[in-house]
Amino acid sequence: MGTLELVSFFIFFLSGIGIALILLPKLSQLKALPSDGRGFEVKERALKVVRRLGQSERVKSLAPEKLAHRALSKTRVLALRTESKAGKWLEDMRQRAQEKKEKFSSDDNYWKELRKRR
Repeated sequence: MGTLELVSFFIFFLSGIGIALILLPKLSQLKALPSDGRGFEVKERALKVVRRLGQSERVKSLAPEKLAHRALSKTRVLALRTESKAGKWLEDMRQRAQEKKEKFSSDDNYWKELRKRR
């Protein structure tokens, strides 16, 4: 087992212990709560909203292909914006790294001071 695998396993193990330590005290509190069936109420409300949307004339007028086209177009635009933003961040990071590298390599005093200390 390599070092990286050992460290990963150790982190995984500690994370599991942490989750257990957080959840175990909460289980007794959850068991103490009354079971009044409110979860089913939420599900019924959601089904009611979906039924209303299905009966809506506006939704009926939209062809499924048109709806899918609109959703895919918006998803594509979001993906392109995200990619553009990530590219800009990478470019900025490279530029800052290059500036630091140039500053460090052009600073001859640093190397002179280091040699004097020896």
